[in-house]
Amino acid sequence: MKAVHPIVSLIIWAFWAAATIVFAFLAIPVWLITLPFDRRGVVLHYASSLWGYMYALVNPYWTIHFEGRNNIRNDQAVIIISNHQSLADIMVLYGLLKNFKWVSKIQNFRIPFLGFVMRLNRYIEVDRMKGRSYLKMLNRCEEEINRGNSVLIFPEGTRSSDGKLQRFREGAFRLAVKLKVPIVPVIIDGTHEALPKKGFIFRKRKKIIVRVLPAVLPSSWGTEDPGQLMQIFHNLMEAELNKLRSNL
Repeated sequence: MKAVHPIVSLIIWAFWAAATIVFAFLAIPVWLITLPFDRRGVVLHYASSLWGYMYALVNPYWTIHFEGRNNIRNDQAVIIISNHQSLADIMVLYGLLKNFKWVSKIQNFRIPFLGFVMRLNRYIEVDRMKGRSYLKMLNRCEEEINRGNSVLIFPEGTRSSDGKLQRFREGAFRLAVKLKVPIVPVIIDGTHEALPKKGFIFRKRKKIIVRVLPAVLPSSWGTEDPGQLMQIFHNLMEAELNKLRSNL
């Protein structure tokens, strides 16, 4: 995969940084105006989605293709689980244009301007080094689902360095069993090559693909054991990822 010239990569990063500062100021009036009638924060999230997806669209080296967007319903809170390949994943997944609160490592909330927008949106932080933070994250996910918002979780917990699916954590599956809400698996591929885990140089990627599978109630698998469900969904997503790649 051919690397983009370092100067071009620097220009893209500079544009992203400048756009983040601008949007942080624009997000404040959106939040204030909509707060009285939009307690779930749907309007601000959609504004943030358009802003975030714009980062992916303006990159001249990426082409993004979505399949199955309508498998995520706007009138039903679900748990969206996605594999995690790159920093670019959330920008691409914003292109789903669906309402969700996403779980992110606490370090992202400390980035100037970006972290401010994430907090306005009530996105959900987790400190992977602290067990209590993980439990707090699950409680926050439960709160948002009870409000009617979907949540987006990367069950691998961190980015894959080679694009292969890593082992999952049980949290998303515990939530689904407890709250009896469907799980929507999302497979993303190509971002690990477009923006690798190590380094900040962009690479030319002909196509980034996002495939959304149908929603599945945990009970439909005949088990409500989070560990078993975790493995079932891991196998399902791994098979779908392999199938997706075999068709390229």
